Amino acid sequence: MIPLFKPFMPETVLEPLAKTLLSGWIGEGPRVREFEAALAQRLGVAVEQVVTVNSGTSSLQLALRLAKVGPGDEVISTAMTCAATNEPIVLAGARIRWADIDPLTGNISASSIASAITDKTKAIMIVHWGGYPCDLQAINEIAASRAAPAKTITDIAIASHGSTPAATAAAPVIMPNGMLPRMPGAWSRKPAR
Repeated sequence: MIPLFKPFMPETVLEPLAKTLLSGWIGEGPRVREFEAALAQRLGVAVEQVVTVNSGTSSLQLALRLAKVGPGDEVISTAMTCAATNEPIVLAGARIRWADIDPLTGNISASSIASAITDKTKAIMIVHWGGYPCDLQAINEIAASRAAPAKTITDIAIASHGSTPAATAAAPVIMPNGMLPRMPGAWSRKPAR
């Protein structure tokens, strides 16, 4: 087999990696709590508002549950993404309402979202194509403009561009791809800290 690439692994990570793997904690534990604390600090939120999960798909499923999306509901999304972005919508029993993209950025288009939103829309799935941020202000204004605001479900790209959920969101933001700021009162987990 010809490898396409070899991941770079500096020798400095070997000791902490071995320590973590041999600790008996792989999916939870002290290292995960350290990561959540560092991530919370970077995002400017309380550590109690951050929880990590095993994958982006799991976080999307959890985000849809937090947004109370279920049978009969609609979620606006884009086809310009990995299938794993939209599969959780179908698994929740909701209907996908497709929005077009901005041809210059590849991102979901705010004007297309405005045309697609209905009274059944419970959430808007936002994909920041290639890490290039969507127009979150316009999308959140659309989501918040309804009597029952739609939740915006977005990826962590907003944090990589100097923004925070509090700074960018008019509507509650749920950020998948392995990290979710907790929505107050929507879900709680008693951490084993």
